[in-house]
Amino acid sequence: MNSLQDVAAILTEVKRIGDKMAADSRTGSTMEDAKAIFRQAERSFSELQTRVNALKLSREDRQHMRLLRKGLAIAIKANQLGVKGKYGQAQLKGDEAAGLIVEYTRRVIGNV
Repeated sequence: MNSLQDVAAILTEVKRIGDKMAADSRTGSTMEDAKAIFRQAERSFSELQTRVNALKLSREDRQHMRLLRKGLAIAIKANQLGVKGKYGQAQLKGDEAAGLIVEYTRRVIGNV
């Protein structure tokens, strides 16, 4: 059985991916660089989504997991839009994903 500490490790990884994307976007200068950044982030978020879905949590620890799952799904979609060059839409979806993940953190991890 997993615990909220495992979820906290996943959230730390989400933050690391976001920080890496921000740093890489400042150094990347071409469209191909941007697409590569989005592709890598999409793969990373997909791996995290698989890890979240594989967690075996107690009933109490599963509260509000839909926020985290939905946030990761939207983050994947945002990165897919970024790969297609739809940067404005990707930004909006990314902000929506971040909001859901922050709300999950506020509701659950903030109460630990």
